[in-house]
Amino acid sequence: MKKFVAGFAVFVSLSALTVIRIATSQNPVVPYKNEIVIGEKRIGIAEERLSEWRKKTSPSSGQSAATAVSRARLEALAKQFGLMEKTKTNPQLVFLADDIALWEKQHLDETRLVLEFAARRLILEEADRQGVLIPSKQVLAQAALEVIPLLQSQASSVSQNLVCAGDTSEEFVKQSWAGLKSDTAKSLACTDKTIRKWTRQADDQQIMATKADCSNPPSSADLKTYFGSSWALSDVATSWFIRGEAFYQQKKWPEAREAYKTVVDKYHCAFTWDPRGWFWRTADGAQEKYDEIRLK
Repeated sequence: MKKFVAGFAVFVSLSALTVIRIATSQNPVVPYKNEIVIGEKRIGIAEERLSEWRKKTSPSSGQSAATAVSRARLEALAKQFGLMEKTKTNPQLVFLADDIALWEKQHLDETRLVLEFAARRLILEEADRQGVLIPSKQVLAQAALEVIPLLQSQASSVSQNLVCAGDTSEEFVKQSWAGLKSDTAKSLACTDKTIRKWTRQADDQQIMATKADCSNPPSSADLKTYFGSSWALSDVATSWFIRGEAFYQQKKWPEAREAYKTVVDKYHCAFTWDPRGWFWRTADGAQEKYDEIRLK
């Protein structure tokens, strides 16, 4: 469990992995276009809408970022984001007293709640516009996990100004690790490019890995096999972890917590390769770092 800590700085000696990774991560891909999958349908979200909602979710000076909110505040946030009002297309997804109680049990800070609630409201509004039925609150919750990263304010602005060399996720991840030593802006830019380009493949691979047994890390002997089937899952989850590390260095605690929490919530079957010769579970590393800064 502690092995990954010492491995953060050891990212240069990846030559043994390069041939494998370039062969597997150059599969034809469709660039990420802000589309959320709902069953067999998709909800598209325009960049203008995301920009509008990023402003709404930017942490304010009075916003609690470390402690769990009270039930009264939780209910006020749900009302603020219109979740206690029925929508035209999906009225069954309205928040009820039981929903408020369930959220209260999660003991989330306000920064996280704002993102969770805003993502749900944005999805519900776009579902109304596009006539998309959402079958359950569980499906809505999964869709929200796709939207939350898009709402993070720095996601688009950094990557437009900095260039990451190469075309593969493996090349971007290597530059992301390197950026932690000397250039966190470059690190954030490269992780953003990886996440935007390969999230769909990562999510698909997470689903497949969940159906199999991902309780134990692959062995070093399974290196080629693992990256042959789970390269996007590993690289996207690792990119979110690196984002957490970059924000950690900048002491941007809400952003760091959000990055780590994304790994924990979405990619529990992802493993990161330590070039010294082993895999570690990315979500375990993210959970450890999240716990460390949970009250900051």
